[in-house]
Amino acid sequence: MENTSRRPVRIDRFTGGTLVFVSVVFAISLAFFLRERAANMPDRFAFSIPQAVQAIEFTDEDGAPISLADLNGKHALVAFGYTHCPDVCPLTLSDFYRVKRQLGSEGRDVNFVLISVDGARDTPEAMKNFVTRFDRDFIGMTTPDDTRLSAVADAFDVYYSKVYLDNSATEYVCDHTATVFLLGPDGNVVNSYPFGVHPDEMAADIAPRL
Repeated sequence: MENTSRRPVRIDRFTGGTLVFVSVVFAISLAFFLRERAANMPDRFAFSIPQAVQAIEFTDEDGAPISLADLNGKHALVAFGYTHCPDVCPLTLSDFYRVKRQLGSEGRDVNFVLISVDGARDTPEAMKNFVTRFDRDFIGMTTPDDTRLSAVADAFDVYYSKVYLDNSATEYVCDHTATVFLLGPDGNVVNSYPFGVHPDEMAADIAPRL
């Protein structure tokens, strides 16, 4: 009579270890690749921010006065956006979180900042609820004074505009430049990253500067 029982399948005991080894090698290779790419990546967009612009006063997420000059002494990742933003701004702050995590302990040497282009709706409380959703140390800057906002936005060559919507509870959305700017400790822009640059690439570019 034919024996139809199946023999136990023997799993190679080295398979799991091999997979772990390959994963580690891949992760290390990727890290070196990103750092090498960042090291050879020219600064896309570096320029000075006038001290008068750096001194323009906004209000932070806690209701206290703040200016770009108050951030000097550390590097800063700065983006322009607003709390009602349905897509770009949440993705940008999510990238900020990933950059900070990638930098590890050096992430404490970087300020992560969102400057509101919608001061009419973005109160300090709204900014706090929005930015701290991603990290409790993220900074929100807002002002209802469009003259102040416009002066800062112009210095960064940032565009923003309200687009009014028919039959919408939100009334309007804001078109705005989605570039992320890296400020040096002196408050000047040392590099910038177009929307869509991977946070690992940003982190690899920032790390050697710290």
